[in-house]
Amino acid sequence: MECAARGFATRCVGPPTRRCGQCGAVAYCSVSHQSSHWSYHKEECERLEEQMRRVDLLNDFPFTFTEETTVQVSQKHESRCLFLSKRELHRVGMWMYECNCGASAGSLAHDSLRYEGWHLPSSSCPCRGPLSPVTKQLCSWTDYFEWRKLPLDSPVALLLHWPLTIYHAIQVIGMGNLTPQISDELRIHYLGPQKELGQLGVFAELQALFPGLRIHVELVGPDVPQHMDGEMISLSRYSPCMEEECECNYSSEISGNESACSPAVSLQLHRGFYHDRYTDITKNSPPPHIVIAPNAGIVAYPSWLPTIELIKEIKVPAVFSDYCEEACHLAACCIKTITGQPLSLPIELNPFRQPMAVEESPLFIPCYSNCFIFAIFHNAVDLLPVFIGSVTPNNVSIEWKGACFNGNEARLDITGSDRDVPGLGGGVLHLKTSKAHSLTCMDLYVFATPYRITWDYYFSARDHTLNFDSWEEKAELEYVKEHGVSVFLMPSGMLGTLLSLIDVLPLFSNTAWGQSANLAFLTKHMGATFEKRSQPWRSMINPDDVHSGDFLAVSKIRGRWGGFETLEKWVTGAFAGHTAVCLKDDLGNLWVGESGHENEKGEEIIVVIPWDEWWDLTLKDNSNPQVALLPLHPVIREKFNNTAAWEYARSMLGKPYGYHNMIFSWIDTLGDNYPPPLDAHLVISVMSMWTRVQPAYAANMWNEALNKRLGTEDLDLYGILEETARRGMSFDELLTIPEQDEWVYSDGKSTTCVAFILAMYKAAGVFGPLADHIQVTEFTIRDAYTLKLFESNQTRLPSWCNTEEEKLDFCQILGEYRMELPGYNTIDPYPNMNQNCPSLPPNYERPSKC
Repeated sequence: MECAARGFATRCVGPPTRRCGQCGAVAYCSVSHQSSHWSYHKEECERLEEQMRRVDLLNDFPFTFTEETTVQVSQKHESRCLFLSKRELHRVGMWMYECNCGASAGSLAHDSLRYEGWHLPSSSCPCRGPLSPVTKQLCSWTDYFEWRKLPLDSPVALLLHWPLTIYHAIQVIGMGNLTPQISDELRIHYLGPQKELGQLGVFAELQALFPGLRIHVELVGPDVPQHMDGEMISLSRYSPCMEEECECNYSSEISGNESACSPAVSLQLHRGFYHDRYTDITKNSPPPHIVIAPNAGIVAYPSWLPTIELIKEIKVPAVFSDYCEEACHLAACCIKTITGQPLSLPIELNPFRQPMAVEESPLFIPCYSNCFIFAIFHNAVDLLPVFIGSVTPNNVSIEWKGACFNGNEARLDITGSDRDVPGLGGGVLHLKTSKAHSLTCMDLYVFATPYRITWDYYFSARDHTLNFDSWEEKAELEYVKEHGVSVFLMPSGMLGTLLSLIDVLPLFSNTAWGQSANLAFLTKHMGATFEKRSQPWRSMINPDDVHSGDFLAVSKIRGRWGGFETLEKWVTGAFAGHTAVCLKDDLGNLWVGESGHENEKGEEIIVVIPWDEWWDLTLKDNSNPQVALLPLHPVIREKFNNTAAWEYARSMLGKPYGYHNMIFSWIDTLGDNYPPPLDAHLVISVMSMWTRVQPAYAANMWNEALNKRLGTEDLDLYGILEETARRGMSFDELLTIPEQDEWVYSDGKSTTCVAFILAMYKAAGVFGPLADHIQVTEFTIRDAYTLKLFESNQTRLPSWCNTEEEKLDFCQILGEYRMELPGYNTIDPYPNMNQNCPSLPPNYERPSKC
């Protein structure tokens, strides 16, 4: 630990003993140094204070030696050398690189690649293949050690964090579900190796983590010794243990360029920076599936600038790690400056970080190798344009950084009408592009007003013009004068947009490929795990155990509805895409009420049908539905007025699905409900496009609802925009006005699948005196299943509900993947709930009682 002001002020006068009183994360040698540093530190102080609150989480490991390697090392009561010495591992084999007195990467010799193994007994190290393949995603060191049958006093995690971080990186970007479809080999480019160069044997564990795949890793970095540049290493066996009699020692060495059999894992070393060596590396091989940069230190090394620009250009997912959260935050700012885009995967704690603290940390926050991870990658979301700004005739110009051109600026001129052809005139948008990062790149733009959408592309650095020959009507001219022309950038350029289109199309495919695409999307953007369930995937339901009001949550993962639900889940944060409700009649027969049931005409309507019919249709549904039954709590069930519920259901029979309020249950705030790159500007542009193409569709989806919010009737979208502007209101403010349950549309009251159920709950007395103060048409599916209305005692769930292996808090009755409902059954109803709640991925955090 050194004075945080070192280098900012005069020479330090002693050890740093004065900690910041607010964050406690930094220390100073004197009052004067602390004062002089405040102008810089105040920008980070609150952020570091937040990070300090998570120290216990950073130090949380399942090992018997956790106290030694975390708190005691951080407080200098223990050292790496001492810890290794106690276990007779100090300066031995692969372990010699784990302390400051050990060898360095630069001292490696050719024969050092013939590593000495674990120097541990076979019971304490993974010297052989696993007893069984991975059947579920590994999410923690506990999962890994249980799977590999290792004791928690084994120190192997100190080295295995390298391959396990690779494994976790592949899972978090959504490639885990796709690895079975990689036909030849999984190609990884691994940047900046240092001590790993003396621990290459641990990478053999990748063959256990990805069974059936050949894995090729290119290790690229300036610390690769010159004499190893180009070295090819085949890992045909696991690192051996210390027992001579163990079968792992019969054939366990890492061979050189020749291998007796096709290796499961192969490595090749390259000296130099990635941006300098990439062309050579890919000259005779395809691009990588993923780039991984452990302990990257992006802010500390200027060489990252051209490397990140290269990663952006080649459109390959890249996962970075670093020693602490603050280093990751600074790196994220740097990446956004270089790419013009935020992180695709926000900073998150790596469950497979090395379980031994770094001995010399610049902060009072403990640091760990591969502690936090974050990522950038192209994906289906890149198909959405990013709002750059609005160009009006009044502003001089707007400037921004594009996907291809780093320098861009635009201005707008209004042109008068032709003397011979009277009219409203038109406009010219002047766009100047400069500083292309590649000779072959191209930027793709969308330009929009509420009355038109057009697009153009630019591949040369020069002045360009986009002509608007004439405005559609006077209202468009007035809109452009006031609000300008909206400029949207396709963030991945032309090639990236095409690749993103390739990513998004499978979401709607009714194939195994489509299912994998949906799983990968939800894993990547929402953190879903899709843990495989043991057979049988279908419960043998006893209708006698199901009651009126019991809630059905459905998640479809392939085909047309699977793709639609995937996008709906992403924007709302719900881990289910459809709902229905159970009802019992006076004879004890079980029925299902549902909004969104497709009839023989293809219309989506509200129905109440017998359970057997609904269940049969569900089993035949080729969208591979996962279904959970959420039983009401006995106290709530006592409140449930079955007669009133049936009366409500019958009053709604045959009415159409609630498209009028579907999007408004999601949009509650000005900006915190739109997952990047979505925003209100894009929403209005899409509305404008659909209004032009399908006016009846637009009227059904939003025109009537927007009129309700304004208290007007029969205004089209353009009339709504004029009225909104007349009242001094922005359009995004209009979108946030809460839906009212009593609003009656041209086709009756409008309820989505979840609003239909909750409106029934209101009628049945579930909400009690709060019923008049809750607008259920403002609820998303996530809002519904988080309500504290459901059974909270697993012992009261039906015996057929879950298997012994998977004790869920609810009943999963169908599906090959374990359903997740984060926040299930946790929020007591309160007045005006869910009317002003943010919902941003991946965590969808919200304040209480929003």
